[in-house]
Amino acid sequence: MQIIPLIKLKNRQITEESLKGLDKIDEGKTVYIYDLDGIEKDKPDLCIYQKLSKKYDIWVDSTPKNLGDVVDIFLTGAVAAIIRKTYFPQINIESIREISENKVYEYAEEKEILSKADGLIINEDASNFDLAKKYSNQYDVFVYEKNIENLSYWINTNIKGLLVDVNKWEEANTWIQKKKS
Repeated sequence: MQIIPLIKLKNRQITEESLKGLDKIDEGKTVYIYDLDGIEKDKPDLCIYQKLSKKYDIWVDSTPKNLGDVVDIFLTGAVAAIIRKTYFPQINIESIREISENKVYEYAEEKEILSKADGLIINEDASNFDLAKKYSNQYDVFVYEKNIENLSYWINTNIKGLLVDVNKWEEANTWIQKKKS
């Protein structure tokens, strides 16, 4: 199971909590960017993406609302964009595939999933446990788990990985490694 560190952006900067943990992530690792300015204000922090993409393989969750927004994300160096149908209801994954081979993940907020997405991002809310189990045989499913004490719930599922806050990443990674041995 892959453990991906999640960093949060707010007010045009990496949050202080995320910044402390980011120093521990090796260059070339995958990092999930949860951009609250993009999600809440439709003001994604493209400059920060560009800086981070020079060091990490970044996945960006900033709620793109049209194809141009997705293009902007990929032009910053992101290797994956996260789509939320709530904000981009007219999404056509095929149109994204025509311009990029980068990954497109769907943030699963509904029971109906886009069939052309490369995978799903699911919030750790307990009501989504069944959703994660249901789709983990069809898609690469990544679950955002805020509480690392809940890692044991996910270890025996078919999910591809967990997104954990960057300041808890080392602890989560150590826990997973112990379970493997």
